[in-house]
Amino acid sequence: MKKFTWLLSLFLISTGLRSADPVLIDFSGSLQKNTTYSFSIRTNQTRNCEMKLPGINRHPVRRDTQEIFCKGDLYLHPEELDTSKRTVYDLKLTALYGNLNSIRQDFPQLSGRTIRITVESGKASFRLIPERRKWALEDAVLGGASTGKKQDDNTLSPEAERMLRAMFSPLYDPLSNYMGLQRKMEPGKHVPMNNAPIISALLERGIHAENATIKSFAEYAGSTSINRIPVHRVNLIAQGDRIPGYDFKFELSLMIPAKKKHALHGPMRISRKTMEIVSAILPEDNPFFGGMILETVSNDMTDMFIIPSDY
Repeated sequence: MKKFTWLLSLFLISTGLRSADPVLIDFSGSLQKNTTYSFSIRTNQTRNCEMKLPGINRHPVRRDTQEIFCKGDLYLHPEELDTSKRTVYDLKLTALYGNLNSIRQDFPQLSGRTIRITVESGKASFRLIPERRKWALEDAVLGGASTGKKQDDNTLSPEAERMLRAMFSPLYDPLSNYMGLQRKMEPGKHVPMNNAPIISALLERGIHAENATIKSFAEYAGSTSINRIPVHRVNLIAQGDRIPGYDFKFELSLMIPAKKKHALHGPMRISRKTMEIVSAILPEDNPFFGGMILETVSNDMTDMFIIPSDY
């Protein structure tokens, strides 16, 4: 019996199932300026808007869906305003496609093209960088007359811009806002999160929440590797608790480089799952919809990889 107990203990230690010492995880990492990353993202977003009126079984419903895949090289420019509220990216696309409200959208003509993404004061703008064609260069060198061909359209279609906006807005707060610069964590034990950024974001939308109305925690889920880089897996979970007219659940799974030299590059994989329900009673004096409840249910499932190109 003693031999069995000893063998079981040895097995637990070798497989990492036994309680281990706390691991110091660095949450201060961010994307490096003047650096190129291999970038890919897949997102599935739905939003249902429903008008509810007592006595009516079938309510008017509007449903919006977005299923998007994007891949390319993401370059972070060193350019930044003194206020540190402006960030500039160049995204050289390999692929951009998906479905908008069940209508297939594919943009093979954008493959190899570069999109300038400027983020300032929480808002993102997109511009397709012009591409000089071979015939235009030949005309310039040979002094020939124009062939009558038009330059390529260097504007993004509304559908392409909508896809990009769904991926790059809203922006993600730095992890350090929720977890501090560093935190000791161990498997099976919950660590409190800072709810202040969530409360502030809700207040900007007119939703009043307090720390007591948000339940949240973080947990360490062990270690693995991406492209031979050791990473820590951390889960962040937050949900509403009796917020008037509002409910939400937010789950974020992160893979963060375990070594400081890699942690400077920030999370290498981000998997997000969110659900929120917003309910509002329309004013009684509204001649058409007075007393009706407008309920909006939004869901978002997103998986993103950001890997330094030199690995």
